[in-house]
Amino acid sequence: MKPLLLILCLTLSTLTFAGKNDTIKSSLLLLIDSSGSMSNAIGNGNQNIKIESAKRAAIESVAKAVANNLVEVAILAFEGGCANPVPSYVNFTTDETKLTDFIHTLQPGGGTPMADAVLFANKFMQDNGKPNALSQMIVLLADGQNDCGNVKQAMATLQASGAVFRHETVGFGIEPNSQASSDLRYIASSSGGSYHHANSATQLADVLIGTVDTLSVIDMLGQFKYHSLGKNKPAKPKIKRNKKPSISMDLLDRI
Repeated sequence: MKPLLLILCLTLSTLTFAGKNDTIKSSLLLLIDSSGSMSNAIGNGNQNIKIESAKRAAIESVAKAVANNLVEVAILAFEGGCANPVPSYVNFTTDETKLTDFIHTLQPGGGTPMADAVLFANKFMQDNGKPNALSQMIVLLADGQNDCGNVKQAMATLQASGAVFRHETVGFGIEPNSQASSDLRYIASSSGGSYHHANSATQLADVLIGTVDTLSVIDMLGQFKYHSLGKNKPAKPKIKRNKKPSISMDLLDRI
């Protein structure tokens, strides 16, 4: 009887674990710039420090994302050199405390290895995100110009591999016509995503929360996969909306 009881307990544990995992519909990866320039003020009269504003916005968006255990979130912090573009990260989870604790540890320092960090993030999503998620998306937040590798070459490499995921990119406190802005726009457009500009903690929070809202909308429709593998996109459904579209609806229009 004891072996039978043990087998039964193990079976029930497996079913319980599988049931929890099956509730996850989306995988969201936050790729956050923690380079030295993130220790600066946002600028344009805004004296708030970039990294602290980014932390608050990330914490707010993470709380919304994991509220119903439908979205798993991973956070990757990139800074330093080419050899190790992502020195710290927390893997996909729905544990808000674990994610928030990691965000609090972020400290600015080092360079901005954006191109290599994007390569790392896409491989990370492919290896660790839920394979049958309805939507998978990378949100890239940066405040400076790439100083490691080449952004266009990195995106070409991902496209050739057939495993480039949709990127929503955010330029935080940067000049609209700068090289950093150009790089972020290119990453977004090359992956079927869109670029956003933020000059305050409030704007940044709105953008990050907007991406979470978009994941929820697409999961509800159940028609879209966020990674762009060269497949034809399905026709967009007609959705009734207010005159001024929300950030989430603006993102949906760009799918």
